[in-house]
Parts: sequence; C-alpha cells; structure tokens
Amino acid sequence: MFDGQAARLGARETASARAAGQAERSFPIPTAVSNGRAAPRAAGRAPGAAVDAPPAAPPLFEEKSMTLKPPLAALALALALAAGAVAPALADDETQVQITLKDHKFDPEAPTAPAGKPIVIHLTNQDPTPAEFESKELRVEKVVPGGGAITVRVRALKPGRYRFFDDYHEASTQGFLVAQ
Repeated sequence: MFDGQAARLGARETASARAAGQAERSFPIPTAVSNGRAAPRAAGRAPGAAVDAPPAAPPLFEEKSMTLKPPLAALALALALAAGAVAPALADDETQVQITLKDHKFDPEAPTAPAGKPIVIHLTNQDPTPAEFESKELRVEKVVPGGGAITVRVRALKPGRYRFFDDYHEASTQGFLVAQ
C-alpha cells in the first residue's frame, strides 16, 4: 500500500472506533518503495532505505533418524533369517508337474502328484491359438498364449481327482490332476 492509502485506512479505523464509543487508535503503516513494491519500513530508517529480510520460518518437518532400537533390530534380523531359511525349504517341498497342450489335448491327460505338498504346474501350449487353463477345484484360471507357456502354483491337495480344462475348448480339452 502507498502512504495515501494507509492514511485513509487509519482514518476509517479511527472514525469507526469513535462511532462505537471506543478510544481512538492510530494505525500508522509506514512503507518504503523498493523495486516498485511497497514494503514495511523498519523503525528508525529513512524512507527508501533497504529493509532487512524477515527471519527464516522454522521447518515444517523435522528429519528423524530411521534407526531401530537394539531389541527391534535383533527381532527384525531374526525374522529375515528365518524367512530366508524357510523359502528354500518350501521350494524343495514343491512337486513339479509338466503338461503339454497340443491339438487341443492335454498330455499327460491325468498327471499325478503327491497329496499334502504344494504343486507347481508348468503348462506349454504347442498350439498356435491361445488356451485358458482353468479348474474350479484348483481355483485356477490363466490364459496361455499360442506357442507360449505358463506356471501355476497350487496349494497342497487332499488325495483325489481335480478336473482342469481349456475354457476355450471345454468339451474336447480336459484332464485330471490326481493327488495320491
């Protein structure tokens, strides 16, 4: 604001204070023009003198260290080691089953796997058209591109026969995974 505007604002405040029956207040707003902008004038400085920069604002966020306390660090390390030791053991427990799809037929039509162990099915589609490997009992539904392959992981099964099929050719393309 310029000096004239500040004076008018101060006069309005004084007039409204008189009308309300309050004591008269004065609001001097000294300004100095620097680079074409109005800036508050520092006390005791001559008009047009440079104004000190305002103090820097405190940071909004404090950076804190992300270090764990010794008991938590030991627990985290123990969990990481246990997870690493269990992962290879689980991979060794899995049973691998190879199935090929050719001429809209599964080969083998009834692969076997031990009951009670997780199963990994590797399906290779040798047909030029895509297929959809699906089984409601195994809770699997996955598209196999023509000339492509997929890997499906199945939970440990109880002994029994579990039907699977090509959803695109269900009437002619089906098989059974036999868990023994």
